[in-house]
Amino acid sequence: MILQTHAAVCGGVSEWRRIAAMVAGFGVTVCLHWFDDHLVHLVAATPSARLLEIPNSLWPVQARLAHKPSS
Repeated sequence: MILQTHAAVCGGVSEWRRIAAMVAGFGVTVCLHWFDDHLVHLVAATPSARLLEIPNSLWPVQARLAHKPSS
């Protein structure tokens, strides 16, 4: 099961971390809703967070970052 929450909607960073800690006890993975670059550290600092939503509008950027140059 995955719970996808947005820190700005649920009450801020502290509340997002409280929610993540609470659901971790039930084996629920949390996913940060939307790619807010100033909130990415939350995923890295939260043991139950293993996913990060990347919206379609960033796919071209993601594709360039993942592109393996030809040798």
